Amino acid sequence: MVRGRGGQSFFVIVVDRDKKEFSVEGPTSDETKWHEARERGEAKGRHIDVSPYQDWDSLDGKLPDIEKIIESQKRADHHLKHVPPGTILGKYMLR
Repeated sequence: MVRGRGGQSFFVIVVDRDKKEFSVEGPTSDETKWHEARERGEAKGRHIDVSPYQDWDSLDGKLPDIEKIIESQKRADHHLKHVPPGTILGKYMLR
């Protein structure tokens, strides 16, 4: 199980490999609920990745700008479309 990161806030990148979409979720200090939702989605045949966002600012304890994260993700995976938070895993967040 994934654990929180000691109260330090960060963002989570959620990628839907089937629909070629990504969202930036958070800020949060615990990514557990996204991983649990990913597991529920995968049980229904979805291909979803969840990962914490890190850059030099976040490694120094600063919360990065969400627009900077979105632009960085677009450059890294230019074939993915950005969608609002909750779009990909929203229906899997509730048990």
